Amino acid sequence: MKRQRDIKRRIAVALRRYLVEKLPCKKYRGYFGCSQDFMRAFIRSQFADGESWQGFGVRWKIGHVLAAGYFDMENEQDRRLCWNWMNLRVTRGAEVRRMLSADEALNIFGDRVEVFPENEAIGGLIVKAYELREKNKSNKMELGELRSRYEQREWTGPAESLVETR
Repeated sequence: MKRQRDIKRRIAVALRRYLVEKLPCKKYRGYFGCSQDFMRAFIRSQFADGESWQGFGVRWKIGHVLAAGYFDMENEQDRRLCWNWMNLRVTRGAEVRRMLSADEALNIFGDRVEVFPENEAIGGLIVKAYELREKNKSNKMELGELRSRYEQREWTGPAESLVETR
């Protein structure tokens, strides 16, 4: 877990330097999937009126469409999907901490694939979003079954144990 956090932190710092500070990033730029100029234009296209690069960290931040926590940072392919420009978005205020649902992510990816159909990462990101959606459906069904058993007194454990952590 610590190794995953370290990898995520290093790439996040590299991304900030690459985008905001316009510094070269030989080691990590392959994860971003595009040139520095293209990525800056893509992020700038999401600015609200009056926003600029100077507002980074104060007025806006760079977030993920599919949260970084859904990816295994020790897996090269997952890192390349997680940090690809297609999985990045500008976030503000309360949006910064809110993770998008799989359906919200699929809507964003659907819009982006129409404009950028040649992007190699979009297929992998869409698959990840569908996997997440199916996992969430499965977890809800399991939780519903456990709640039903508890309500019928077939469950003897405390109510908190109904929520299974994975």
